[in-house]
Amino acid sequence: MALRFQKVVCLFKSNSVRLSLLEPSKLCAAAGVKSGQVAHLTSSHGKPIQRPKPWPYKKRPYNIWYQFIDHTRKRFDDNTKVIVIEGNLAVGKSEFGEKLAKEFDMKFFPDSKDDDIYISPSGFDIRELDEQLPPGARTCDLKTFYSQKVPKRQLEKIGMTQCNMYHSRFYNYVEALEHLLNTGQGVVVERSPWSDVVFADVLRKFAFLTPNGHSFYNELRSNTVCELWQPHVTIYLDAPISHSREAINKRNIPWEANSKVLNNDFLQALESVYKKKVLPYFSKYGEVITYDVTDLPDWEIIVEDLESLDLDSMSDDEPEKFSRWNLSREDDWNCYRMVLGCKWQMSGMFNLPRPFDAPEMYISGDDYIPWNKIVAKHKELLYAPGYNPDKGSTLFRL
Repeated sequence: MALRFQKVVCLFKSNSVRLSLLEPSKLCAAAGVKSGQVAHLTSSHGKPIQRPKPWPYKKRPYNIWYQFIDHTRKRFDDNTKVIVIEGNLAVGKSEFGEKLAKEFDMKFFPDSKDDDIYISPSGFDIRELDEQLPPGARTCDLKTFYSQKVPKRQLEKIGMTQCNMYHSRFYNYVEALEHLLNTGQGVVVERSPWSDVVFADVLRKFAFLTPNGHSFYNELRSNTVCELWQPHVTIYLDAPISHSREAINKRNIPWEANSKVLNNDFLQALESVYKKKVLPYFSKYGEVITYDVTDLPDWEIIVEDLESLDLDSMSDDEPEKFSRWNLSREDDWNCYRMVLGCKWQMSGMFNLPRPFDAPEMYISGDDYIPWNKIVAKHKELLYAPGYNPDKGSTLFRL
């Protein structure tokens, strides 16, 4: 715990004066002034907002010692908020999110791609080894799954792929929170670890995921997503299924446009899970705004909608809204900031035993032998980035 300095405050009542020791974070409350973040977003019209010098968290991860010299909330301003952009496939989330981030001087975090889980930090694509492996040990990326042109054993691995996609979205959101707490700059995140469940539920609905595999995914998700702070605002870009279909055909990616899996029923199921399961959850912990992409209001109106939201106040009617973001002690902010920087420690939450009755979640014993020989012991994957002895790496690096 960080050292907390206390100050003497005089509390005046009608017939008495009382001295009390209070923490700095509670001084404003004692004086009858609201503490914490400013409640409303403020457009910067694309211009950078002047903030205190950011903490270099990429090169110098925040730790237990740095908390004595660098507190978290000193960099916060009106726009130190988290906005998540959600929606069905091909509704324009990336373009909308990038524009919104520029408007409020936030940092945009695009959605994870399946390349993120198959390309190693050193740049090696694991999928290049598939031809040397039996079908049950090969990868099943989205292109392979949507095309449905490989053996069934390989297609069954979409369950493992979905868990890996959730893992990638989880850490994408962790990086967004880490950026916010270390720089004070707000973030706009395209899709979130909470909405990843729409794909798992739809895969189960169409029997691409077994009941036991779906159960394991939910266990993995519930064991990890609880550690994340929910976004202040969720913007859902709604669109008719016909619009999504037209957009998918227009961008003309063959394995998407010609896919037998990615049909209208699949898109409709995604939308249904969003509206029945994900958006009600987000509305419990923050604000939710829905826009029809076929009839978007003027950009100025969207900006005014966001600026009018109170993104700080809690109420008796909605006690959990913004509850994670209303911490009174600087220690708590610093502690969470340290936790986000210890990604190696957070990875332990994902180490759940794979159930034997969910074959899509692991590589079988017979298939593991060639996988271990070809993939696990491959020199591009065996060493951490920069430590491969075949590339002139050394034991001690400066």
